[in-house]
Amino acid sequence: MSKLHSLPTIIKVGDRTYELFGFLKRDEKNIVGHEMVKRAVEMNAHCGQDDGQYLLDHQEDIPQNLRGKIYFVFTNWSRPYSFDEVCYIHWKDGRWVGDWWLTWTGQWDSDGQVLRRIE
Repeated sequence: MSKLHSLPTIIKVGDRTYELFGFLKRDEKNIVGHEMVKRAVEMNAHCGQDDGQYLLDHQEDIPQNLRGKIYFVFTNWSRPYSFDEVCYIHWKDGRWVGDWWLTWTGQWDSDGQVLRRIE
């Protein structure tokens, strides 16, 4: 059973509500980043810098049971000087932090979640 099975699919952070989606299909262990971005767009879960920064600014509201279990991918937030890298937010050293990973050659696994703002 996946460790994600028992985690929430909807979270409230500050005054925003997000729905979480995995981007892997049934038998996949990982996919290349450009396919992950394509799937996020198809699911309308293609959040950018505004939502990513909002999560960082309100990280005390992110459910504690997600710490160290998932990372949030912001497929519409590219590094300013490197459009082939997108931001992801993960739990590190006792807090949620942003980092960058490749969309064209980087592999993304089942711990990654994309978000759709629903409120």
